[in-house]
Amino acid sequence: MKTELTEQIHELMEYGLRPVTMSDIRSLAPVTATGLPRPATRSQQLGDRWLRPRRAIVAAVAATTALASIAILFGVTYEGGASQPVIDKGAVQLLAKVANVAARQPAPRVRDGQYMYVETRAAVTARRPVPWTGTQAHPFPRHSHLKMITERIWVPVANSCGSAWTPVGEKCRRIGWLNDPTYRLLQTLPTNPHALLATIERVERGHGPSLAQEAFVTIGDLLRNTIAPPKVAAALYRAAALIPGITLVRHAKDAIGRSGIAVARLGPGADGGVREELIFSRSTLRLIGEGSVIARTGEVTGATAIIRRAFVDHRGQVPPAGQRSSA
Repeated sequence: MKTELTEQIHELMEYGLRPVTMSDIRSLAPVTATGLPRPATRSQQLGDRWLRPRRAIVAAVAATTALASIAILFGVTYEGGASQPVIDKGAVQLLAKVANVAARQPAPRVRDGQYMYVETRAAVTARRPVPWTGTQAHPFPRHSHLKMITERIWVPVANSCGSAWTPVGEKCRRIGWLNDPTYRLLQTLPTNPHALLATIERVERGHGPSLAQEAFVTIGDLLRNTIAPPKVAAALYRAAALIPGITLVRHAKDAIGRSGIAVARLGPGADGGVREELIFSRSTLRLIGEGSVIARTGEVTGATAIIRRAFVDHRGQVPPAGQRSSA
């Protein structure tokens, strides 16, 4: 038990968090946190490895009273607080351009029996330090100890019931839910950005360090792990532009070292917090990946790179190299 607890504390610290001490607790007013059930879909085992997206980390952080206390210690402005972050005009302008590009993409013709295929490369925190020889190519600082994994998921277009990632004990919703949607559910989402953000906030209220941060993470998850209809994708980018606290990051890299420009939002964590980035290609203005960066030190704690997204006819089918969705 002691060994497991030590490993959990080390893992939290690698994500920019620190354990709560008794002096922390005594210095704070009582804090309560409700552990709300979240879909476990993307953490289900598919094939020979586990899918562990950043959302799983955020949900885990939000589920305990101690980590809720950490969020307060690091000065997170909660909904209804006295101060609200200022929106960066550069970030808003970039998202407007990205949304326009997404809206112009042709809408795909999709059959109910098909699957959304999403392939990403992810840089995740290694359990043990990665030895550094000084010669190998690596897009990240040597002290990050990141390892590369390939993630492939197949998401049903129309019917999520009976799939490998249906949460045990939960009544299955055939077209999924916001955090694990089928394509048919994505087609039902509002295309008005204000209405879409309100929909996301209704679902995510009570989760994460703040409603604004959880909404930003949810939008990133939807854009990375699905193939959203063009008008919905555009609305997601425009909804992100409405979230207070977003900033423009002029130089960012995805998990495979591709350079781009990013829109980010600062979440809780040590050393000034953890910056969650949506990274776009400078030439195409399409989403190419995401990154998590410790704000004060610039250390990358995790990253993804979108490799391929396409509709396929059956689970396990991999589209030809170079085929990528229009989302």
